[in-house]
Amino acid sequence: MTRFPNIVGAALLPLLFAAPALAQTGRWKQDGDATAYVPAWLGASDRAATLGTLDALLAILKRDPALAQPTGFDVVVKRSLVFPTSAEWSRPHPVPAGIVGFAIPYGRDAAGRPVPGHEGPGFSVKLNDLSCAFGESPVFAHDAEGDLLRAPKPDGSVHGHPRYETGCVWVTHVARPIALPVPRERVVRLRLAEMRAQQARAESIAVPNGNAQFAAFRAQTVAQWKAKADSLAAELAAMSPAERRAPAYVNPFGAARASHLTTPDDPAAIALVTINPQYFDPSLPVSAPQGIAVRFSGVIQSRFASDALVAAFTRALDQLDWNALGALLRP
Repeated sequence: MTRFPNIVGAALLPLLFAAPALAQTGRWKQDGDATAYVPAWLGASDRAATLGTLDALLAILKRDPALAQPTGFDVVVKRSLVFPTSAEWSRPHPVPAGIVGFAIPYGRDAAGRPVPGHEGPGFSVKLNDLSCAFGESPVFAHDAEGDLLRAPKPDGSVHGHPRYETGCVWVTHVARPIALPVPRERVVRLRLAEMRAQQARAESIAVPNGNAQFAAFRAQTVAQWKAKADSLAAELAAMSPAERRAPAYVNPFGAARASHLTTPDDPAAIALVTINPQYFDPSLPVSAPQGIAVRFSGVIQSRFASDALVAAFTRALDQLDWNALGALLRP
């Protein structure tokens, strides 16, 4: 299924191929069902409980005043038990699952008959999906301890729930921080290990007999990697204990240091974090929803798209029963 751009309230986007909306009564339709896949760690009772939560989510969406009775478009939805793009964030506690939907606007063909157009505005409502805050590709680097991620960027709120730069609204009762800062020492050690590995690879290259030019090139390459590694080792040795513990900010392109470490006031600074391993409560059943990610997206190109259709999806985000969503969550 097409992935939607993560844009909340996209009524301000310019519409291409805009056309008057038909007054034809639309329907809610189901586009297959992706709940058959069951990971090994998910038991039958937890699967049933998760499907029950998805049914409750769908009921909340269907009674949204802006979408309850579609006019000029159909709403097509699909359930998924485990989203491959988000499973890595929450396996095995708790289950990532959700509902993806989109509008199919109606127009008229050459004979004047109502016909469906292409995929229009869309939404997704996913359980326990931390990519809501981090995005789908947040990994900056990886070491033996795990992933170093770009820090989530808040972008206001919707009905009291935080919205992130990803365009996603995160509904939860969890008060723990979603991310923890990466210490500066870890970044320097990661870069030092990378440079030592590059040096070792360069040293392992065999020199053909009598090829002095190649031997010189290899020696130069080894020296370059060694110089970078030595610089990082010196940077680490010069750090005080407080500096080693301080949160890491990096500038991969403009920092003077070999570690790429920079200061928080650098306009190009990227704050590095890890997902808080204690964010979700592992004592709860894996089927217990502990967070709900809500995304509504707008039209970029869609045959028969209309201002009224995009406005309906903009209202849908605002008129969603946020209290009902919160009531589905475990404290």
